[in-house]
Amino acid sequence: MMKAVPDGKIEVVRFIQVLIAERPELLRPLDHQSWAKLLIMLLWFLACVLAGAWNPLVAGLPVFLLMGVLHYHMIVAIHEAIHRTLFSSIRPNDAAGVLIGGLALANFDSVKKHHLSHHQLYGRESDPDRAEYMFDPPADSTADLIWRIFKRSFALTNLSEKIERNLWRRKSAATAAAKPASEFGALTVMAVTQSCVFALYWAIGDWWHYFAFWLAPMFVLSRF
Repeated sequence: MMKAVPDGKIEVVRFIQVLIAERPELLRPLDHQSWAKLLIMLLWFLACVLAGAWNPLVAGLPVFLLMGVLHYHMIVAIHEAIHRTLFSSIRPNDAAGVLIGGLALANFDSVKKHHLSHHQLYGRESDPDRAEYMFDPPADSTADLIWRIFKRSFALTNLSEKIERNLWRRKSAATAAAKPASEFGALTVMAVTQSCVFALYWAIGDWWHYFAFWLAPMFVLSRF
């Protein structure tokens, strides 16, 4: 059975619903802010590439951490594109989602269907993201959050928990309503974008910087 929602949370939800009904413009994305956000992310990326090329021993750890933060914001941008709140028009949202998804090694179409299915099935057995709430309740404190990051980053998560989590994800994915998306287009975008990133790292610094300062933060920090 689903747990009862506290009265305080219900009141907050009702307030938000009334506010949106009376002020729908509050949900309308501001394109100039989104463009500014993407430009900052691009400059952030270039600064990290240059810093790593300048001295990988001195700047290596800061670049690694900052790139992990950048990857997290890329995932946030993909989430906004899924809900079409990144730009005010559909096509720019989808184009940005596909491009950033390629950079983040994510099939935007599949992620979109998965996430929207999660919203439709939230709290049910077939919710494809139910494993996240079963095994990862909200952090109780900042110290708890830091411990979780440390534990995930250094592979200290209990092996049985990992196995159970993956089995649940497979079960949820098999029962989710969303149909599997085509992989060819997404793989093509990933291949092109990753090749460009690899070439940039190699041209400015060294080939191994791509693996140390791009891929490693992506999987170690932003996806804990």
